[in-house]
Amino acid sequence: MALFAAPTVVAGEDSPSDTITIEATDDSVATIEDSEIRIDADTLPYATGSVDEAFQIRSTGDTEQRVWVTSDVEGVEFHRSDTGEPVEEVTLNPGESVGVGLEVDSSKDLDGDVFTIRVETEEEDSESSSISVTDVDVDPREVETGESSTVTATVENSGDGPGSTRVGLSVDGTIVSQQLVSLRAGETTAVTFDRTFQQSGEYEIAVTNRPGVTVYTTDAGTVTVTDPPSGPSFEVTDAAVSATEIDPGENVDVTATVANVGDEDGTFTAELAIAGIVFQSQQVDVAAGEEETVTFTRGFADEGTFAVSVSGSDASEVTVGSPGETVVETTQRYLSNPATASVGLAALVGLLAIGRSSIWELARRYV
Repeated sequence: MALFAAPTVVAGEDSPSDTITIEATDDSVATIEDSEIRIDADTLPYATGSVDEAFQIRSTGDTEQRVWVTSDVEGVEFHRSDTGEPVEEVTLNPGESVGVGLEVDSSKDLDGDVFTIRVETEEEDSESSSISVTDVDVDPREVETGESSTVTATVENSGDGPGSTRVGLSVDGTIVSQQLVSLRAGETTAVTFDRTFQQSGEYEIAVTNRPGVTVYTTDAGTVTVTDPPSGPSFEVTDAAVSATEIDPGENVDVTATVANVGDEDGTFTAELAIAGIVFQSQQVDVAAGEEETVTFTRGFADEGTFAVSVSGSDASEVTVGSPGETVVETTQRYLSNPATASVGLAALVGLLAIGRSSIWELARRYV
């Protein structure tokens, strides 16, 4: 029997800063038991000895993180589920995830061997940063559907140390685009967003950071969008979710109706927003006078109640219940010096601080 076990405790010194969530996505292969993620190789398909995705690694912190999954074990290879490539220095922005699959050569002896999940994030300096938006310009403020406005924000770090923040363009309270901005002490930069408006109306524009951890919000007034005399004209209605109560790790289908009430065929880009942030988009061709249904599938890893909408059409909220043993959260901690700690069942957790980067590694062993 080849059972891969992984502890989910991270030892360290200082207070937590960033977090990573490990989620078992194929319960026939991967499970969470007693604070360990377990992968049973005996359940892999005999013909291939592989699974496209066994678990996901999700960034739930406030800064960009880089992820590796490596193994020195002969006969075991880990890969990204989306590309099939090795999981090497995969960049995860806040809220993003990467699926991890694996291939196992059943003819090899796997007992006692180790694989490692490594996460690296930029360590904050002892000096404090103070980053804010000092000015926002929108041009033009009157457009027709299908046209774009450019939003330019001036971002300044008035603190005495370097820092980073995620700057977002908010349209009617929904963050539709984000950029990671890093500034040295006293540095100023311009951040530019181009936004194409597909529906007529008056839209409130602001530049902000992620909802729930707002440091600043700078209002930029409104953009007025009108339909041209002829051409496609879109309306989005009837947004709905397939379930309003789920467990962590489960998926929800989100649907909406896109109608073209104009006199020409056109293409509409529908946007799925969760908790006020656009996570997915999908193009749909709609003939004049017709309507089409768009469908998104979205997984939820964290507990809570989340607002769901499609291009301004609100669906029901989704409540994600108790995770039981399907989701594991591990906390990033910064260390001033290299250190190693052992936790549970002789499994090792190694933490390193290298330069201005903080790295933690979870060493997994076969049992």
